[in-house]
Amino acid sequence: MRVREVMSGPVLVVAVRSTVRDAAAALAAHGLSDVPVVDEEDRFVGMLAEADLVPDPSGDRRGTAAVEPLVRTNAPTATPDGDLLGLVHRMREADVRVVPVLDGGRVAGIVTLADLLRVLKDAR
Repeated sequence: MRVREVMSGPVLVVAVRSTVRDAAAALAAHGLSDVPVVDEEDRFVGMLAEADLVPDPSGDRRGTAAVEPLVRTNAPTATPDGDLLGLVHRMREADVRVVPVLDGGRVAGIVTLADLLRVLKDAR
């Protein structure tokens, strides 16, 4: 099975220059835990998790700061024609729940654990 058969889209993305406050609002409004981050040319930069946006208990006020330093640039990715089983293994190894699907460096879709569970449920 190919990744394109499971991926969801269109995908909400956050600009690398977005503020923490704006990114948090977008994740909350869409009920997301993770979101791909893109640069000014809509090219994938990395992933941002909701936990990355929670203010530091020491009083760090991140609200108006850009999300750029919080972006996880080593996040696993997939391609639409990639093997789904290989993606499952990479997700487990990286301990991630969401993987962006890239086509030409741009976010074409996303695969979540919920997508994978749906495939398992429908498998006969």
